[in-house]
Amino acid sequence: MKFSEAFSFLTILRESTKILSKNRKFSSTILLLSLILPSILLLSLISFYRSLLDGSDLYLFFVVEIVFLLVFVAVSHVLGIATVLVSSASYTDRDLSWEQLFTDVKRTWKMPIFASFRFSSHSTRYLTFVLVVVFLAAASPVNVFTVFCAVVIGIGIIGFQLHESVVRVLVYVVSVLEEGFPGEAVERAGNLVKGHQWKGFAINVLLNLIFVVVFGSVLVVEYIGYGMGYTACGLWFVNLFSTFKMIVFMVYTVFYFQCKKECGEDVNLYGNVEYTRLSSAIVGNDIP
Repeated sequence: MKFSEAFSFLTILRESTKILSKNRKFSSTILLLSLILPSILLLSLISFYRSLLDGSDLYLFFVVEIVFLLVFVAVSHVLGIATVLVSSASYTDRDLSWEQLFTDVKRTWKMPIFASFRFSSHSTRYLTFVLVVVFLAAASPVNVFTVFCAVVIGIGIIGFQLHESVVRVLVYVVSVLEEGFPGEAVERAGNLVKGHQWKGFAINVLLNLIFVVVFGSVLVVEYIGYGMGYTACGLWFVNLFSTFKMIVFMVYTVFYFQCKKECGEDVNLYGNVEYTRLSSAIVGNDIP
C-alpha cells in the first residue's frame, strides 16, 4: 500500500470539514440543538435527583431515569438523521429547505431504528463468545498472567468494537439516504464498505482518541483540584458526546459517498433523497 493510500482516510476528514462551511444555517442550528436540548434534560434530571435525596420514592426515581434516557435517545436519534441529511445536501451541493428537512426526517426516522436492530441481530453471534471469555477471565485467580490476558482481551474487544462500528454507522447512514428495507440497508452497507473498512477503522480510532483525550483532560482538571462540580462535569460530558456524535455522522456521510465513488456507481435523485441503483456485480451476501 502506498503512503498516500495509507493516509487517504484523512481526505475524508478534510472533506467533512468543508461541510461546515456549507449550509451553515442548518449545521449551526443542529449543533445548538444538540447542545441545548441534552443540557436541559440533564439539568432537569439533576434537579429531580436533588428533590429525592432522601430516597423516599425509589420507584419514581427509576421511572424518571428511564424516561430521561428514552427522551435523550429520541432527541439524539432525530438530530442524527438531520445531520446526515444536511451533510448529504452539503456534500452534493443540493438546495435544502427547512420544510424539506422536516419532511425527510419525518419520513425516514423509523428506518434507521429497524436497520440498526437488524444489524445487531447479525452481531449477536459474537456476544456469546465475548461473554464466555470475560467470565473465564473474571473467574481466574489474579496473577501477572491473568492480568496480561485481561489487558489483551480488553484491547481486542475495543478493537473489534471499533471495527464493527464502521458497518454499524454506515448502516445508519444508508438507511437514511437510500430507500429500501432494513435488511437491504445492512447488506448495502456491507457491500459498500468492502475494501474500505480499514479507512473507517482508522477514522474511528482517530476520532475516539480525540474524544478520550479531551474528556480525560477534563477529568484530570477535576481530579487535581480545579473542580468544575458534578453538574458542570456532567454538562461537559453530554455536550462533548453530542458534538462527537454529530461529527461522526458528518464524517460517515462523506465516507458513504466516497465508497460509492470508489465503486463507480450511478446516483439517481428521487426528491431530495439519495438512492443508489445497485449493480448485480456488487450485490453479495457477505457482511463484514
